[in-house]
Amino acid sequence: MGDLAVLILPPKDPPLTYRPQRLQPHDPQQLVADSLIFLRMAFGSLDFLQGQILGKAWMTLGAVAVLAFLRRRKLTAAGALPPV
Repeated sequence: MGDLAVLILPPKDPPLTYRPQRLQPHDPQQLVADSLIFLRMAFGSLDFLQGQILGKAWMTLGAVAVLAFLRRRKLTAAGALPPV
């Protein structure tokens, strides 16, 4: 729920507007918290914590890069940005 609130708010934005630039402030804390909870529930131990955090960090960076590319392409196609 914390992720959803941070990524979708403020309410003045159009409904369900995803803001990838808002990932940065909360993401490191969220990576650790999610990993701790997941590993404890799934495996009952924290043996794989380092790999879990590293994997989630790489996937987050990849997702942000893809979203930034798609957003730039959309804005360029709409004429809001000059082509690169």
